[in-house]
Amino acid sequence: MSENAELEPGRRRRKLAQKWLDKAKQYRNLHYLHAVRLQHLHYWLGIPSVILSAAVGTAVFASLDKEVSIAVRIPVGLMSIAAAVMSSLTTFVRFAERADDARRVANDYESIARDIDSLLTCDVVDDAGLQRVQARLDDIGLGAIIPHSVTQSFDQETES
Repeated sequence: MSENAELEPGRRRRKLAQKWLDKAKQYRNLHYLHAVRLQHLHYWLGIPSVILSAAVGTAVFASLDKEVSIAVRIPVGLMSIAAAVMSSLTTFVRFAERADDARRVANDYESIARDIDSLLTCDVVDDAGLQRVQARLDDIGLGAIIPHSVTQSFDQETES
């Protein structure tokens, strides 16, 4: 066998490892971006919910001894409904949990990227190393879905 024929599989493995490294870094960045967005949504929904709940509770407590006019009862009732809806949405959409999941997946991709980096520092990228990386990538699987809006935003950021 010629020397070039022996080097060819090594080059292919190195090229594949580099491709996986680039993808792992891209997915890491996408999942971190997704986690940040979900955390922001959690705050945008959660903080007003807490404020409204506190305001309603205070208004109801302050009015226990008094006869309150309809002009006060209607806004307090509407605020109470809004607080209940926002609290329910916070529970239902689970932004904080989903942000934690996205952060965990991003950390998994970061760990895989470090493993591939260490593979690429070797003179020869061996099949066993590639199989370990492939198994880790398969473990992450398709359960880690990123919304199209996040990928679009990421693409726009990386182009500029």
